[in-house]
Amino acid sequence: MGWQYRVCKETWTGILGGENYSEVGYSFREVHSDKPNATPKDEISFSKEARSAFGESVEELKATLEMMQKAFDLPVLDLDKWKKLREE
Repeated sequence: MGWQYRVCKETWTGILGGENYSEVGYSFREVHSDKPNATPKDEISFSKEARSAFGESVEELKATLEMMQKAFDLPVLDLDKWKKLREE
């Protein structure tokens, strides 16, 4: 099983100032799958938290950013749909 960074869409909900709210946002996640272009119908796992670029050196940081940049060439993974399909 391999992994790659993917751009993921997700809805956050909560209470702000006593009012319910929801917000849609996008983040990078590490997605683990046997298929390089995984969709919600495929068996995948993903990092619980969004990922930011990090490296122990400038070269490592650059390599991480290059891997994240490749995520823009893949379909956005809708985590809300993925979670809903897994609940059915």
